[in-house]
Amino acid sequence: MGIGAGSSNKNQILKIQSSLGHHWVWIVFFPRAAIKDDAKKPKKAKEKAEKEKKKRLKRLDKEATAFEAARKKRVEEAMEFQKRQNHTR
Repeated sequence: MGIGAGSSNKNQILKIQSSLGHHWVWIVFFPRAAIKDDAKKPKKAKEKAEKEKKKRLKRLDKEATAFEAARKKRVEEAMEFQKRQNHTR
């Protein structure tokens, strides 16, 4: 039994071949859900963009925090080094 699925103009066409091999059955769906989805697409796209933006900002914030911590550590090490240099003179 072979099954092939195709899409034409928002109508989902499902082609099912029976076990006889020469007998075809066509089932055509006109899904109202697909029409409703089209109405939601701009909203979904906007929500997805917002989600991506939040993820990106979170990642950038994490990177900035790590960078800041590393910078602070380098500054402290430099200060320590400077103190040791002053004591040896």
